[in-house]
Amino acid sequence: FIEEMCQGDFLETEKVLYQILDKHKIGFIPLEDYDVDRDILKSLGDELPLKKGMIPFDLVSKNLMVATANPFDEEGMEECRQKAGENKRVQFYLARPMAISKTLREGYRIK
Repeated sequence: FIEEMCQGDFLETEKVLYQILDKHKIGFIPLEDYDVDRDILKSLGDELPLKKGMIPFDLVSKNLMVATANPFDEEGMEECRQKAGENKRVQFYLARPMAISKTLREGYRIK
């Protein structure tokens, strides 16, 4: 959504990302610099990452950290919380759309 809105202009994409961060008080993760474990990536099933672009990228104690390019997808976020279970707290972070695509290609070995 963000990339299409900005039509691939990297600087404009960054500007939109920072505006979202500022208005919605969501954290940012430079996912392209993060080594995502395949087990964690697939911990919520395949549908959330592949269809919703929500990528579980780390698990610290009972906190599951999930990257998304669409912090407006309340339905997807609720589905993440339900799949994680009652014993885990889910924290969402905004990530660059290209980083999410790259992580999905690498994690699912898509060419």
